[in-house]
Amino acid sequence: MTGNPDFKLLAEAVRDDIIAFRRELHENPELPGQEIRTSRRIAEELEKLGIPYVVDEKRNVIGKLVGAHPGKKIAIRADFDALPVQEETGLPYASRTPGVSHACGHDGHAASLLGIAKILVGLRQELCGTVYLCFQMGEEICEGALEILRYLKEEGGVDMVIAAH
Repeated sequence: MTGNPDFKLLAEAVRDDIIAFRRELHENPELPGQEIRTSRRIAEELEKLGIPYVVDEKRNVIGKLVGAHPGKKIAIRADFDALPVQEETGLPYASRTPGVSHACGHDGHAASLLGIAKILVGLRQELCGTVYLCFQMGEEICEGALEILRYLKEEGGVDMVIAAH
């Protein structure tokens, strides 16, 4: 970054959108290897933001946000698959898919990464370097990661990866 943005203020500005997206994913969980709708929705959101992306053969979605200034290459990774667990929370946005839920929080991971994308798009003119937004399918069955790594290697590698689970 070339300046000192107020990230708390920027996060508050996208808070409602991210909560809505997380709840949408929560209502519509998909098991590992079956994340067709989720992958499509993430791609749609990146497209709305004007972030170029690829969807690989496994349905990982990888956005590429190039800053206005040269700098390091960073990958941020989040997963988006669900588990074969019946949700019994009674929440208004509970899973609509019998026997499948986001019991591990991957809906929150994906929504958080989308929030990062929304914030960084607004800071593109101040951004130094490139940020790869890596949305991974199939994490619960150890799938998706190798395809993301292959893509990043083809892009010349990255200087750092940030991920959480």
